[in-house]
Amino acid sequence: MSSSSLPFPERKGPPGDYLSTAEEKEAIRDLIQNTAYLLDHEQFVDYMNTFADTSTYEMVVRSREIGGRENVWLRLDKPDMMQLLSEVNDQVRDEGERLHLVSPINIEVDDEEASCQSNFAVFRTSTAGESNVYAVGHYEDTLVKRDGKWWYAKHRAVIHTRMLEISTHLPI
Repeated sequence: MSSSSLPFPERKGPPGDYLSTAEEKEAIRDLIQNTAYLLDHEQFVDYMNTFADTSTYEMVVRSREIGGRENVWLRLDKPDMMQLLSEVNDQVRDEGERLHLVSPINIEVDDEEASCQSNFAVFRTSTAGESNVYAVGHYEDTLVKRDGKWWYAKHRAVIHTRMLEISTHLPI
């Protein structure tokens, strides 16, 4: 396999740069894993605290049936997302539990900005205890570093599963 076909960038620069970049990438991986944990445990206030003040969340599906174009299911800025999540318990909703498995596959760091692509699988366990794959896809994230901490500037879920067993108004 040639290096140009790999999803990981080639390392360039002095070895000291590798260490600082590796530390930044690890901090971004921690953010991504913590985000999944917070969604799984419905800690929505803490989840939203991973987003920068001017951030956006998007949930889209790419469909072969419509020529590969994207269909936007949800696009909200941070205040609107916070409003949506504050009303979750007032809605008729799925009582099943969700578990996110997220694997960051490419992180690019450029000073105070970063981009990351991660694959995800979300499992759903019904109230009867039966577990199934709920959705698969990938995240396309843009991050910013402020006051020594990484934040989502844009968190974009691209869902490959187009036929969800139970629809959701929660982020994926």
